[in-house]
Amino acid sequence: AGTFSGAAASTCGNCAAGTFSGASASTCGSCSVNTFSLAAASTCTNCAAGSTSGAGASTCTVCPAGSAVTAGTCSTCAAGKFSLAGSTICTDCSANTFSLADASTCTACTSGWTSPAASSSCTMCTAGSAVQTGTCSQCSAGTFSGDAATSCPTCSAGTFSAAGASTCTPCTPNTFSASAGSSTCGACTTGWTSPAGASACTQCPAGSAVTAGTCSTCAAGKFSLAASTVCTDCSAGTSSSAAASTCGNCAAGTWSGAAASTCGNCAAGTFSGAAATTCGNCAAGTFSGAAASNCAAGTWSGAAASTCGNCAAGTFSGAAASTCGSCSVNTFSLAAASTCTNCAAGSTSGAGASTCTVCPAGSAVTAGTCSTCAAGKFS
Repeated sequence: AGTFSGAAASTCGNCAAGTFSGASASTCGSCSVNTFSLAAASTCTNCAAGSTSGAGASTCTVCPAGSAVTAGTCSTCAAGKFSLAGSTICTDCSANTFSLADASTCTACTSGWTSPAASSSCTMCTAGSAVQTGTCSQCSAGTFSGDAATSCPTCSAGTFSAAGASTCTPCTPNTFSASAGSSTCGACTTGWTSPAGASACTQCPAGSAVTAGTCSTCAAGKFSLAASTVCTDCSAGTSSSAAASTCGNCAAGTWSGAAASTCGNCAAGTFSGAAATTCGNCAAGTFSGAAASNCAAGTWSGAAASTCGNCAAGTFSGAAASTCGSCSVNTFSLAAASTCTNCAAGSTSGAGASTCTVCPAGSAVTAGTCSTCAAGKFS
């Protein structure tokens, strides 16, 4: 075996490599595909797993990396598969790796990209999702992501997001989110406001009120307490400047109606006490300043007077007088007198006199009048 001879041969020759023979062979047969033989072989040997040969081969060829024996030949591995040299099968790439055709290894997906097993390419995780445990998973409410993300960052205080968000949205005016990772914004309490993107609301201070979503200063003539939604009119008898937390009482001698920014002065001849809603007429014998005042002694006034007039000569008055009284007989007064003065000895006057008259020579005061001296007397 392993040799052959022709007719009339004196010796047998060895079969060449790639051929074989049994005993008493006249020729050597060629090894079949995927077998081989060395010289003087009695049989052909099957190629090892992962290698092939053509007919009449003296050796087998190992299939290169990126291919495998398929139907007796080395076939290139398809995309999404790989092999080492001498493989009998092409192996699927694992999840989150990929390969092109004829690959000896699989390449890991870029950060933020994924793939299922046996993939020829990777897919980018889109905004609003991120690679989590090897797959693209939607970001939960209160978080966000951009493209090719490996995590979903938390939204900051003052913002919020729904599930699958690519950005966090600022809270609208008059809403807020106090903590990071919020899925919604809460409304401000009545009387409190906030700008867009707020993490807290601010109380409107006294002297202001929420108007169209902002704290607006109360106008003069109005007031408010802290956290008010309206500015309240000042009541009659009080007033306020702008941004007031209270209304002040009008001073004596002034007055106001409701919603007054200032208190008005009482007119001449009228008066008021503090916190007055109207001014009253001064009584007779009084006149008006900041409040009703009594006329001084020696002066007088009628009702609703703005000043007191002096009593005329020959008359007098005490304090708070509505008229001046006439001086009695044998008394007199000058203008603005608070009392009448008795005439000097030897002089007299009639009622309402501004002066006294000296009795002439030859007369004397008798029973309050000038009487002529009797015969035998003189003066």
